Amino acid sequence: MEDLSILSNAHPSYIDALYQDYLKDQNSVDPEWKKFFAGFDLAYKYGENGAQLNGATASGNIEVVSPKEFKVLKLISGYRNKGHLLANTNPLRPRRDRHADLELHYFNLTEEDLETEFHAGKEIGIGKAKLKDIISRLKQIYCRTIGWEYNYVLDRDERAWLREQIEHGYVAYEHPIEKKKELYPS
Repeated sequence: MEDLSILSNAHPSYIDALYQDYLKDQNSVDPEWKKFFAGFDLAYKYGENGAQLNGATASGNIEVVSPKEFKVLKLISGYRNKGHLLANTNPLRPRRDRHADLELHYFNLTEEDLETEFHAGKEIGIGKAKLKDIISRLKQIYCRTIGWEYNYVLDRDERAWLREQIEHGYVAYEHPIEKKKELYPS
């Protein structure tokens, strides 16, 4: 695995699934992935210069990232792909259950995780945040009266631009009427 571009091109849930397989049986994954995960475990266990991590080293604080970060990233991806199925797009009647499957248990997360802070919040522009705040933000973006469905766009740059506009642009925020009048004078 000398060409590490596979890491930037692979979906985090794919790598997480491989890692879970590796944890169960190291011989169940490709030998190159086995070496990679062995190195990952070594780096996770030991800090700089071979010093075991206890939350900090002599060179400064090091924060160990929880393996649940991948699960939270998968949750964010789930809202990006299926959040529109929960959006209230019909003012005349409640939305039918379209099986969006965005509940915590589908991502191997629990109610106890809601108070845990995750770096994955940076993915949607709120920085390190509690899981409950990440979910609240995702619902604010994807589950209101507009259902954003854009992952069918094949061009990567166009899709990234749409995601940026949806998650970080004006539409992602609820502005009070005074602010809207200020931003868009008639």
